[in-house]
Amino acid sequence: MIVAKRAPVKPRVRSPVSGEAVPLEDEIRGLIEVGTSGVVRILGPQGSGKTVALEHLAAILPCESKVTLLDEPELSDVTKLLGPGLVVLVSSSLPSPAGSSNYWLLPWNEDDLIEYLLAAHKEACSSVMACLRAATDRSWPEGIPELWRIVLDQMACDESVLSPKAALRRYLETQLKGDEERELARTFCLNSVKGYQSGLGEYPVRLVERGCKEVVLRALRHRPVQILVAAERIAGDLRAGGNCKYLIGSIPVELVREVATDVASDQKALDHLQALLAAADRNLHAMAASILHATHTGWEPEAVPDPSLGGQVVGRQRLPALAGAYLDHAEWPGIDLELAEISGADLSCANLKEAKLDGAVAWKANFSHAVLRGASLQKFSAAQACLAHADLSRVRATEAVFDGADLERAEVRGASLESASFEGANLAKANFTRADLSLTNLIDAKIDETDFSGVNFDEACLTLLELRRAYLADARFVAADLTRCNLEYIELSGANFERADFEDALLTGSHMPQANFNKANLRRTGLAEINWERADLRGADLRGATFHLGSSRSGLVMSPIASEGSRTGFYTDDFEEQDFKAPEEIRKANLRGADLRGAKITDVDFYLVDLRDALYDPEQERHFRRCGAILKARA
Repeated sequence: MIVAKRAPVKPRVRSPVSGEAVPLEDEIRGLIEVGTSGVVRILGPQGSGKTVALEHLAAILPCESKVTLLDEPELSDVTKLLGPGLVVLVSSSLPSPAGSSNYWLLPWNEDDLIEYLLAAHKEACSSVMACLRAATDRSWPEGIPELWRIVLDQMACDESVLSPKAALRRYLETQLKGDEERELARTFCLNSVKGYQSGLGEYPVRLVERGCKEVVLRALRHRPVQILVAAERIAGDLRAGGNCKYLIGSIPVELVREVATDVASDQKALDHLQALLAAADRNLHAMAASILHATHTGWEPEAVPDPSLGGQVVGRQRLPALAGAYLDHAEWPGIDLELAEISGADLSCANLKEAKLDGAVAWKANFSHAVLRGASLQKFSAAQACLAHADLSRVRATEAVFDGADLERAEVRGASLESASFEGANLAKANFTRADLSLTNLIDAKIDETDFSGVNFDEACLTLLELRRAYLADARFVAADLTRCNLEYIELSGANFERADFEDALLTGSHMPQANFNKANLRRTGLAEINWERADLRGADLRGATFHLGSSRSGLVMSPIASEGSRTGFYTDDFEEQDFKAPEEIRKANLRGADLRGAKITDVDFYLVDLRDALYDPEQERHFRRCGAILKARA
């Protein structure tokens, strides 16, 4: 049954019209005034004050308003009441009826806190607000009205309580008076935070049996409270030297930080964390390390004797297992993490300048915004890791694996990445200027606006890449695999593609004067409108390449006969224009001054390809003349 009762703080919702925070009662009154019928749902998370909102409406709306208020009704109850007038309800289980209006209750802000204090503790309003503004944890209750009421009541009644967390602790101390009740509450909160469902419901039942009030149980169901209480349990166990088996796997990062705050100045707890890091059960290591790191006491991981060997092998040491650890913002320049297990670890914003991570396994680790400048990453395995915005300049990462990793906007200038793999990686807007990517695998990498200026791509695998999207000035590609790449309209003066494989690549409109294609494989490439003046094509394989858009070589004329388009009149008008137009106006491609000696050109149509001043063999010259190439100006 809904009891009419004015709320000390008017429930506020987001206006569906203006988007501004407005009193719920104003919205409901507006609907009544225009004669709106139907269902209005009040929505919000646990503790947001949905029932309080209904009680407030019951107190302020006139009886003749024809508004029905329902708290967690059955579907049949709602169906019966549909008709003229409004039905305002709160339900955590019923689906929204068609045409219903939804109003989300807003979390409390500072104005709401003041409104509550003026209504409930007017004389303490000023002092409580001063304490809150000075408190470092003032955002802790996350705007939840149910928690804020507890906090404000405690702070108003006891001047020694100076912060929200201290207020909640004081409240629970007064409500859970026995050791057994407190242990039940701590275990319930820890299991809830860990996500354990089995047997979780028995704890509230046992607490009620021991006299725990419903209002306390509601408080214990809020995640901020569960984090606080669970941290007390863990901190107590660390001080007592407990086995802490619940640290196996993972606990939420906010719980790690809360525990660290509790134990940062407790040497017994810190010593026990160090003991857990040296324990044979490596499943405990990651969370123990996370707590130590979060204490900000200067902890760094270091190798210890391997307990699995029973101390029998002298000199055999291992780093703790750090997979999944929370190590963000670590200040570890020059640290030795060779062969470290850090898959899934959070090292975002960490300072690992000149660190040693050779052979480390960092699958799905987070290095976003981290500094690894000058680090050694030989055979480093970081598949699917996040290195967005990271500084990897001058790293030594021979044979490192970054498959599927995110390196968007990363700084990789001057890095040594020989034989590394970036298959499927996101390299968009990354800076690889002057890096060594020889023998590197870049298949399916995303390279939008990536800066590869001055990069060494010798023998690298660049298959299928949209290279035209990247910056390639002064890059070299000796013996690189460029099959099926897209280099259309790219500008690369003097580039070195000696022995590179371009088979089936698109090079239409590319501007590469004086480029070196010596012994390159250019089979079946699209070469229309290219400008390769004075290029070195000695020994290059051009078989199957086409210099013409819309020629038989591009598939528009279904004929196996080379030059079929030009022989049947497709280009007759263009050919005759040589008598009165300059070659630059009619040519299909520019190879002027190029060196084609020894190039394989069987069946390649050089019709109107500008070969003035080019070097070629006598047999090649006969082929060029038959095709109608431009060997000298006629106009």
